[in-house]
Amino acid sequence: MNIKYPRGSEWNIWDLHVHTPCSIINHYGGKADVWEKYVTDLENLPSEFKVLGINDYLFLDGYEKLLNYKKEGRLENIDTLLPVVEFRISNFAGVKFENLKRINLHVIFSEELKVKTIKSQFLKAIQCKYHLEKGTLGREEVIWDGCVTKESLEELGKKIKETSPRDDKKSDLKIGFNNLNVDFKDIESNLIMNNRFQGKYLMAVGKTEWDKLGWSESSISEKKNIINRVPLVFTASESVENYNNAKTKLKDNKVNDLLLDCSDAHYFSNSTQKDKIGNCKTWIKANTTFEGLKQIVYDNDRIKVQEEKPEQKTPYDYIKYVRFINRADKTGKPYFTNERIYLNQNLNSIIGGKSSGKSILLYLIAKTINSNISDDLKCAKDVKNYNSEKIKKYDEFFEKELEDFEVVWGDEHIDKYTDKNKENRNITYIPQMHLSTISENSKELNELVENIIFEKSDIKQYLEDMEGNVKNLQKKISSLSINLDGNLEEYLKYTADLYNAGSKTAITSEIERLTNEIKDLEVTCKLSESELEEYTKLKDELDSLNKDLGSKNELKNTLSSFKKHIKQATNEYMEGIGSYGIQHSQNTNQNDLSNLNSKIKDLQDEISIRSKLISIEYESKIYEYMEETTNQIINYISQQDILKEKISKYAKKLEKEAIIKNLFEKKDKEQSKLDKIINLETIIEDLEKRINANKEEIILHYTKIFENYNSRIKKINSEYGDNNLESNLTITGNLSFDNKNFSDIFYKSSNREFYATFKCFNDKKYYEYNLDTHISNISNIFEFILDSYKKGHKKDIIKNGETYLNQISALFDNYFTINYDIKYENDSISKMSEGKKGTVLLKLYLELNNSENPILIDQPEDNLDNRTVSKNLVNYIKDKKINRQIIIVSHNPNLVVSTDSENIIVANQDGYSTENKECKFEYTNGALEYSYNPHKLCDNKNFGNCDNCNNNYQNSKKGILYNRGIREHIFEILEGGEQAFEKRESKYGKFKR
Repeated sequence: MNIKYPRGSEWNIWDLHVHTPCSIINHYGGKADVWEKYVTDLENLPSEFKVLGINDYLFLDGYEKLLNYKKEGRLENIDTLLPVVEFRISNFAGVKFENLKRINLHVIFSEELKVKTIKSQFLKAIQCKYHLEKGTLGREEVIWDGCVTKESLEELGKKIKETSPRDDKKSDLKIGFNNLNVDFKDIESNLIMNNRFQGKYLMAVGKTEWDKLGWSESSISEKKNIINRVPLVFTASESVENYNNAKTKLKDNKVNDLLLDCSDAHYFSNSTQKDKIGNCKTWIKANTTFEGLKQIVYDNDRIKVQEEKPEQKTPYDYIKYVRFINRADKTGKPYFTNERIYLNQNLNSIIGGKSSGKSILLYLIAKTINSNISDDLKCAKDVKNYNSEKIKKYDEFFEKELEDFEVVWGDEHIDKYTDKNKENRNITYIPQMHLSTISENSKELNELVENIIFEKSDIKQYLEDMEGNVKNLQKKISSLSINLDGNLEEYLKYTADLYNAGSKTAITSEIERLTNEIKDLEVTCKLSESELEEYTKLKDELDSLNKDLGSKNELKNTLSSFKKHIKQATNEYMEGIGSYGIQHSQNTNQNDLSNLNSKIKDLQDEISIRSKLISIEYESKIYEYMEETTNQIINYISQQDILKEKISKYAKKLEKEAIIKNLFEKKDKEQSKLDKIINLETIIEDLEKRINANKEEIILHYTKIFENYNSRIKKINSEYGDNNLESNLTITGNLSFDNKNFSDIFYKSSNREFYATFKCFNDKKYYEYNLDTHISNISNIFEFILDSYKKGHKKDIIKNGETYLNQISALFDNYFTINYDIKYENDSISKMSEGKKGTVLLKLYLELNNSENPILIDQPEDNLDNRTVSKNLVNYIKDKKINRQIIIVSHNPNLVVSTDSENIIVANQDGYSTENKECKFEYTNGALEYSYNPHKLCDNKNFGNCDNCNNNYQNSKKGILYNRGIREHIFEILEGGEQAFEKRESKYGKFKR
């Protein structure tokens, strides 16, 4: 299993031009501890440094020494050391150089090649020959003819010294090295012709030396030829800015611009010189192997020269790894491996045979993050049964076979399938065939486009503000409708009251008649001042006399009552005295008792006589009083008659005044009626103003809603319409009105056949929306309803049980929607094939969607041919994976290989010919460049018949996922996978000639 690169291709710093203390030219010093200091300096490099190209010019001594250090456990921070050989070539006939006479050519070899192979099969195969001195009489011609070894270079240096007039103090080796120039063709042919080096080397030209080559007529072709014949160009820039300038210059010259920044280190990292250890800004996204390095030739996007690590996403926006957790109570072979399945921050492609666990892995990731994902998909209108059944099956399978499933994010946050309360982390999940399904439903298509449009923050804010305005306007219309309904109810009440209050004209005429009659009567019955004074005086006297007469009558009645009371009291007293006597007892003498009772009797008789006398006396006095009072009463009555007689002469005039008073009362009543009418008219006039104001405001707000939608459409079309999106993709908004829904709801409350009254209703009673006349149509209907209601024709326009408010609410409800027309290459989505619709929608997701959260897509290539995938989807996915993590399930090699997928996850279900190691479903993952075949690891000429081959074969039987590399899995699983690799790597072919 490939566990060294669990996330596939990742960014690391590669410095492919690092000299060691073994280099003929270096500035590390010659102290005894120089190698320890050098290795320690390499070990202290930033953690991003993972690959070093060890360059000691023509020799590999320093590379070998560093390999030994690694074997001893040193340099653990460095994943890979690559051997690099640097030549100086100068065989350009007629070419003008400036200061330098040679161009540096670097050959980077694979770490899989042994040092002895490079030495024996390449360096020793390069033969050079120099005629150092022409032969003369007595002296032989001095010729050097040798291969690239230290011994031969020392010999060359020695011969140069012997034949040179200069007294050069440099060593023979350095002089030989400085003067050795190798023919480029010899280097190239030795590499190409030897099968051992096939696919195991890359060449690079030094940009600085190449740049010195002049652009004369004789040198242009050779200058372009040398840089274009190699895949890479090396430079050692002081800064990123200098690097960018150098790359721009290469582009301007229209030559190979695959430029790598290298340190060209000759100094320790603490030096002030630029050519020092660690001064490299080249980031490469690949496995840290030579095969990884080759990827930058296939895909130039895999190299960046910059200070910071490229394409880094916010930790909470990408998934780090996922893991199945099997049920503890299950016996037998577990269903899933419990090992972590790591994910790359960019593009992850899940491949595998049929029913190998690809889609369930994708679904469980989505469901674990968003528990409602399956419900949302099941409840979506017109979702095909295909997805619904799959989702149901996945959920049932989880309940039966798994304890849990966990998703671990880049910030170490963990989501679990079984968690009920989850942190709100967003993903976009597109199951198989889902986009095709959406494309067939206009409502869901609109929602999808709106959701994607909303990802653009400024557009989202604008549209949300506009939608908020619409809602506020709708609230205002609702409030105004309630006010209007209340005002209309009052209007009907007061108009009814006005009707019942009578005729204003008739009442006014009656008031005028009464006024004139009163005036006429006042002329004939009006008393003079003296008459009025006399009348008042007599009236006062009569009132006083009547009062005294009443008092005397009351006194007479009181005396009569008192007389009766005295008589009654005397009789009762005598009856009580007369019945009194002493009763006989045992102790009383009979004679004494008789004498005593006789005396009592005498007293009783005497009292009786005296009482009668008193009674007669008092009755006489009372009679006198009563007689006196009676005489007074008679006198008063006589005076009363006299006064009445005097007053009677004013009677007729007084009768007319009563008539006038009555007329005034009638006039006051009529005036009250008139005042009420005037007040009602004032109230009704005010209500009419309020009703008109309500009406105008409702129409105004409704017009603003209409204009709001048109403004939105204008904004959307300006942003996403013609010439505003890439790749011939356009979105245009069109204002739509739900005629059917409007008609159905409006007629629920309406009694009148409006379609017969207004031309905007068709024969089927449905409203026909027209952009130009809609506002006037609605206004006219509103006016008609309002006038009918005010006239009291409510039953004609409103059904029983319904209210005017319901009718107005139905009329002014929001039936507007924005429908989106999506065009690709001037082809409307409504006219596209099913597969092309899905492609266009996926483009919308990838091009317009500014979300940075992961997007999960199950088989986006469904219903598409390879040409469509290559033409339409590959570049979209390549561009968008930089901004957001993408996880796809795919059977299409172009989506896996041509997109330069960083991480390939291979899924497999245990079977007869696809046996797994331990579980029914297993997964492995790695980068495209990861290639492994146990049978090819053997160098034995009797391939397949040695112990090494047999051991590899036995290891391969431990599981099909682990006896192949990612490259080999793609070949086997994806139809056309090998051809996809060949197409991808075709660019490298020209460098292998």
